[in-house]
Amino acid sequence: MTDLLVDIHGLVTVRLAGLPAGIRRHLTAQLNLFCRPALRDDGCVDIDVRPGSFAGLPPVPRDALTDRLGFFVTPFGGAPAVVLIRRRRPDLVVSFGETVRILTTERSGVARRLYGMLLFAIRKVLADRGALLLHGAAAVRDGRTLLLAGPRGGKKTLVLLSLLKEGWHYLSDDKMVLHQGRLYPFQRQITIRGHHLAALPWLPATVDQGARLLRRWRRRERFRCICGRWLPQWLVPALVRATDCAAHLDVARIVPGCQVASGCRPDIGVLLTPGSGVDNGLLPAERALDLLHTMQRLAFMDTWPMEAMVSLLPTGPGGVSRRILDANLSQVPWRRFGNDALPNLLGSLRRC
Repeated sequence: MTDLLVDIHGLVTVRLAGLPAGIRRHLTAQLNLFCRPALRDDGCVDIDVRPGSFAGLPPVPRDALTDRLGFFVTPFGGAPAVVLIRRRRPDLVVSFGETVRILTTERSGVARRLYGMLLFAIRKVLADRGALLLHGAAAVRDGRTLLLAGPRGGKKTLVLLSLLKEGWHYLSDDKMVLHQGRLYPFQRQITIRGHHLAALPWLPATVDQGARLLRRWRRRERFRCICGRWLPQWLVPALVRATDCAAHLDVARIVPGCQVASGCRPDIGVLLTPGSGVDNGLLPAERALDLLHTMQRLAFMDTWPMEAMVSLLPTGPGGVSRRILDANLSQVPWRRFGNDALPNLLGSLRRC
């Protein structure tokens, strides 16, 4: 089986070696913008991912903290490592030596968890180099770049799809790389969900099986209402996630002719805030970056306890994300819009 090399804009290199077909397929679907077959002369990489033996690991600690977090930190192979556990056994090991090494089991269900840990490692290497994996959306038109930031569910994709339909070019839907004041794409895919199809009348006819996806979403919403009425509240989020319906599509399949931009300096930033009654208007840069930093932590909250623990290690990057935001985005003018003001936002962007 051919190994793959993932080269993320010359900032991070990842080798995917000897992975089972299902895991390999999942990772390459997420990182297809950067994947190519690995060559003998590729040299050292920043992150090495492969199946491996966990011989030499200490037994899983039997304490409440480990059970609650699902991981523990221990020396492994001469470097500090984070060990993710499943059913009281090691499932993934991430060791932070000169090269970040990720060892994984080969069980079929590990792919999503492995991708999450790979993102975690990519974020660490980027931080070491003064770059950031930024959660947000971005679009470009006539040399001007719009950066959309907000928490998950903040309508970023909805605004982005509306802009792409009107002739803007794609840069990001969910994640992008911020480095030296410029934005670089991380994925070509846009995640289309039922509420996007319901809100944009043109979208179901454009997306493959869009009408079917919309029907599934409406059934899911009815199911969620029933669950919320009759089931314990702690059980509802898991059931809603289990019935999630989404399509991950290349941007060219959604808006034919749309180009993917790269290396653009943001000219204006927009913070999308959930709820209504938000004071829409210009934000001071300091306040905008405070909110943006909070949104970044919320976007990667699944690994935040691990990130806090790793920041204590000798090789940990520490709290650098805010410093990187200050260094790269402090000169960008920021505006804030609530969900009830999205028509005003789209109207002002059309006039730009």
